[in-house]
Amino acid sequence: MAKKNNWEKSSAQTNINHFKSKIEKLGGLARTNLFAVNLKLPNQFFDYGSNAQGGGSKDRSDTIKLLCRGALLPGSQVAMVDVPYRGMGYKIPGERIYEPLTLTFMNDAKHTVRNTFLDWHKGMRFVDNNYMFNTDEDNVNFFGSLEIQAYYRDKWNNTAQRPQIVTGYKFFNIWPTMIGGIELDGGSNDQVQEFTVQFEYQRYRIVERDDSRSMIEH
Repeated sequence: MAKKNNWEKSSAQTNINHFKSKIEKLGGLARTNLFAVNLKLPNQFFDYGSNAQGGGSKDRSDTIKLLCRGALLPGSQVAMVDVPYRGMGYKIPGERIYEPLTLTFMNDAKHTVRNTFLDWHKGMRFVDNNYMFNTDEDNVNFFGSLEIQAYYRDKWNNTAQRPQIVTGYKFFNIWPTMIGGIELDGGSNDQVQEFTVQFEYQRYRIVERDDSRSMIEH
Protein backbone atom coordinates (compact mmCIF):
# COMPACT_ATOMS: atom_id res chain seq x y z
CA MET A 1 0.00 0.00 0.00
CA ALA A 2 1.36 3.38 -0.97
CA LYS A 3 2.14 5.76 1.83
CA LYS A 4 0.06 8.90 2.15
CA ASN A 5 1.84 12.03 1.08
CA ASN A 6 1.95 15.17 3.20
CA TRP A 7 -0.98 16.74 1.35
CA GLU A 8 -3.20 13.73 2.04
CA LYS A 9 -2.25 13.75 5.73
CA SER A 10 -2.96 17.47 5.98
CA SER A 11 -6.29 17.02 4.23
CA ALA A 12 -7.31 14.24 6.65
CA GLN A 13 -6.47 16.41 9.67
CA THR A 14 -8.65 19.26 8.40
CA ASN A 15 -11.59 16.91 7.78
CA ILE A 16 -14.60 17.52 10.04
CA ASN A 17 -14.70 13.84 11.01
CA HIS A 18 -11.12 14.06 12.28
CA PHE A 19 -12.09 17.08 14.37
CA LYS A 20 -15.16 15.32 15.77
CA SER A 21 -13.22 12.20 16.73
CA LYS A 22 -10.59 14.25 18.56
CA ILE A 23 -13.21 16.26 20.43
CA GLU A 24 -15.04 13.06 21.39
CA LYS A 25 -11.87 11.69 23.01
CA LEU A 26 -11.65 14.90 25.05
CA GLY A 27 -15.19 14.43 26.36
CA GLY A 28 -16.77 17.02 24.07
CA LEU A 29 -16.66 20.80 24.30
CA ALA A 30 -17.21 22.61 27.58
CA ARG A 31 -20.49 24.47 28.07
CA THR A 32 -20.62 27.90 29.66
CA ASN A 33 -23.86 27.21 31.55
CA LEU A 34 -22.82 24.01 33.34
CA PHE A 35 -21.41 25.31 36.60
CA ALA A 36 -22.27 25.85 40.25
CA VAL A 37 -21.01 28.35 42.82
CA ASN A 38 -20.66 27.36 46.47
CA LEU A 39 -19.97 30.29 48.79
CA LYS A 40 -19.25 29.66 52.45
CA LEU A 41 -19.98 32.78 54.45
CA PRO A 42 -17.80 33.59 57.47
CA ASN A 43 -19.99 32.06 60.19
CA GLN A 44 -18.56 34.07 63.06
CA PHE A 45 -19.26 37.20 61.03
CA PHE A 46 -22.87 36.44 59.98
CA ASP A 47 -25.22 35.60 62.82
CA TYR A 48 -28.65 35.92 61.24
CA GLY A 49 -30.22 33.01 63.09
CA SER A 50 -32.49 30.40 61.53
CA ASN A 51 -35.59 32.58 62.01
CA ALA A 52 -34.22 35.50 60.00
CA GLN A 53 -36.28 36.58 57.00
CA GLY A 54 -33.68 35.43 54.51
CA GLY A 55 -32.69 32.39 56.57
CA GLY A 56 -29.46 31.61 58.38
CA SER A 57 -25.99 31.55 56.87
CA LYS A 58 -26.47 28.12 55.28
CA ASP A 59 -29.83 29.09 53.78
CA ARG A 60 -28.31 32.24 52.34
CA SER A 61 -25.41 30.27 50.87
CA ASP A 62 -27.94 27.98 49.17
CA THR A 63 -29.82 31.00 47.82
CA ILE A 64 -26.58 32.52 46.52
CA LYS A 65 -25.82 29.25 44.71
CA LEU A 66 -29.32 29.19 43.21
CA LEU A 67 -29.36 32.80 42.00
CA CYS A 68 -25.80 33.03 40.65
CA ARG A 69 -26.32 33.46 36.91
CA GLY A 70 -22.76 33.94 35.74
CA ALA A 71 -19.12 33.84 36.79
CA LEU A 72 -15.99 35.30 35.26
CA LEU A 73 -13.12 33.03 36.21
CA PRO A 74 -9.91 34.99 36.73
CA GLY A 75 -7.04 34.52 34.35
CA SER A 76 -3.52 33.52 35.33
CA GLN A 77 -0.76 36.10 35.27
CA VAL A 78 2.85 36.13 36.44
CA ALA A 79 4.60 39.49 36.53
CA MET A 80 7.93 39.95 34.82
CA VAL A 81 11.07 41.27 36.53
CA ASP A 82 13.56 42.88 34.19
CA VAL A 83 17.06 42.46 35.63
CA PRO A 84 19.49 44.94 34.04
CA TYR A 85 23.00 43.81 33.21
CA ARG A 86 25.48 45.99 31.31
CA GLY A 87 22.91 47.60 29.08
CA MET A 88 20.91 44.43 28.55
CA GLY A 89 17.81 43.06 30.20
CA TYR A 90 17.31 39.58 31.63
CA LYS A 91 13.63 38.71 32.13
CA ILE A 92 12.70 36.42 35.00
CA PRO A 93 9.34 35.42 36.53
CA GLY A 94 8.15 37.72 39.29
CA GLU A 95 5.12 37.93 41.54
CA ARG A 96 2.00 35.88 40.93
CA ILE A 97 -0.91 38.25 40.22
CA TYR A 98 -4.42 37.18 41.20
CA GLU A 99 -7.14 38.91 39.22
CA PRO A 100 -10.49 39.67 40.91
CA LEU A 101 -13.33 37.17 40.69
CA THR A 102 -16.65 38.52 39.38
CA LEU A 103 -20.06 36.88 39.87
CA THR A 104 -23.43 37.93 38.44
CA PHE A 105 -26.61 37.40 40.47
CA MET A 106 -30.33 37.59 39.83
CA ASN A 107 -32.01 39.68 42.50
CA ASP A 108 -34.81 38.09 44.52
CA ALA A 109 -37.85 40.12 45.61
CA LYS A 110 -36.61 40.33 49.22
CA HIS A 111 -33.10 41.35 48.09
CA THR A 112 -31.76 38.49 50.23
CA VAL A 113 -28.57 37.93 48.24
CA ARG A 114 -27.81 41.60 47.76
CA ASN A 115 -28.45 42.44 51.41
CA THR A 116 -26.12 39.62 52.45
CA PHE A 117 -23.25 41.21 50.56
CA LEU A 118 -24.20 44.67 51.84
CA ASP A 119 -24.12 43.30 55.39
CA TRP A 120 -20.70 41.86 54.62
CA HIS A 121 -19.50 45.33 53.63
CA LYS A 122 -21.10 46.89 56.68
CA GLY A 123 -19.28 44.49 58.96
CA MET A 124 -15.94 45.24 57.34
CA ARG A 125 -16.46 48.99 57.41
CA PHE A 126 -19.42 50.69 59.08
CA VAL A 127 -21.22 53.31 57.01
CA ASP A 128 -21.10 56.03 59.68
CA ASN A 129 -17.73 55.47 61.36
CA ASN A 130 -14.38 53.78 60.91
CA TYR A 131 -15.09 50.81 63.14
CA MET A 132 -13.85 47.55 61.62
CA PHE A 133 -13.79 43.90 62.62
CA ASN A 134 -10.44 43.18 61.00
CA THR A 135 -8.21 44.04 63.95
CA ASP A 136 -4.62 42.91 64.16
CA GLU A 137 -5.55 40.34 66.81
CA ASP A 138 -8.42 38.81 64.85
CA ASN A 139 -8.29 39.78 61.20
CA VAL A 140 -10.00 36.76 59.64
CA ASN A 141 -13.60 37.30 60.73
CA PHE A 142 -14.68 38.70 57.38
CA PHE A 143 -13.05 36.05 55.15
CA GLY A 144 -15.14 33.42 53.41
CA SER A 145 -14.33 30.67 50.92
CA LEU A 146 -15.81 29.98 47.52
CA GLU A 147 -15.68 27.09 45.06
CA ILE A 148 -16.77 27.09 41.43
CA GLN A 149 -17.44 23.69 39.89
CA ALA A 150 -17.72 23.04 36.15
CA TYR A 151 -19.76 20.03 35.03
CA TYR A 152 -19.79 17.56 32.18
CA ARG A 153 -22.79 17.75 29.87
CA ASP A 154 -23.41 14.00 29.62
CA LYS A 155 -21.76 12.38 32.66
CA TRP A 156 -23.68 11.85 35.89
CA ASN A 157 -22.43 11.24 39.42
CA ASN A 158 -24.93 8.82 40.96
CA THR A 159 -23.46 9.16 44.44
CA ALA A 160 -23.75 12.95 44.58
CA GLN A 161 -26.88 13.04 42.37
CA ARG A 162 -25.48 15.75 40.13
CA PRO A 163 -23.47 16.01 36.89
CA GLN A 164 -19.89 14.83 37.12
CA ILE A 165 -17.37 17.56 37.89
CA VAL A 166 -14.84 18.42 35.18
CA THR A 167 -12.83 20.87 37.24
CA GLY A 168 -13.19 23.03 40.31
CA TYR A 169 -11.63 26.28 41.49
CA LYS A 170 -11.45 26.95 45.23
CA PHE A 171 -10.79 30.51 46.37
CA PHE A 172 -9.37 31.09 49.85
CA ASN A 173 -9.92 34.08 52.17
CA ILE A 174 -12.42 35.69 49.85
CA TRP A 175 -14.33 38.92 50.48
CA PRO A 176 -16.43 41.29 48.33
CA THR A 177 -14.78 44.52 47.22
CA MET A 178 -17.50 45.86 44.93
CA ILE A 179 -21.26 45.34 44.84
CA GLY A 180 -22.54 46.54 41.50
CA GLY A 181 -25.51 48.84 41.01
CA ILE A 182 -28.97 47.83 39.81
CA GLU A 183 -30.56 49.72 36.93
CA LEU A 184 -34.26 50.45 37.43
CA ASP A 185 -36.39 51.40 34.43
CA GLY A 186 -40.11 52.15 34.51
CA GLY A 187 -40.40 51.35 30.82
CA SER A 188 -38.79 47.93 31.03
CA ASN A 189 -41.10 44.91 31.27
CA ASP A 190 -40.46 41.23 31.95
CA GLN A 191 -36.86 41.66 33.02
CA VAL A 192 -35.21 40.36 36.16
CA GLN A 193 -32.94 42.61 38.19
CA GLU A 194 -29.28 41.61 38.09
CA PHE A 195 -26.13 42.87 39.76
CA THR A 196 -22.47 41.89 39.93
CA VAL A 197 -20.19 41.33 42.90
CA GLN A 198 -16.42 41.52 42.62
CA PHE A 199 -14.28 39.56 45.06
CA GLU A 200 -10.67 39.63 46.15
CA TYR A 201 -8.94 36.60 47.66
CA GLN A 202 -5.51 35.42 48.76
CA ARG A 203 -5.06 32.55 46.31
CA TYR A 204 -6.95 29.84 44.49
CA ARG A 205 -6.42 26.15 43.93
CA ILE A 206 -7.66 23.84 41.18
CA VAL A 207 -9.15 21.15 43.39
CA GLU A 208 -10.39 18.77 40.70
CA ARG A 209 -8.98 18.11 37.25
CA ASP A 210 -10.11 15.39 34.91
CA ASP A 211 -7.08 15.73 32.62
CA SER A 212 -4.65 14.96 35.46
CA ARG A 213 -4.48 14.49 39.20
CA SER A 214 -2.34 17.54 39.76
CA MET A 215 -2.90 19.35 43.06
CA ILE A 216 -0.59 22.23 42.27
CA GLU A 217 -1.72 25.36 44.09
CA HIS A 218 -2.26 28.35 41.83
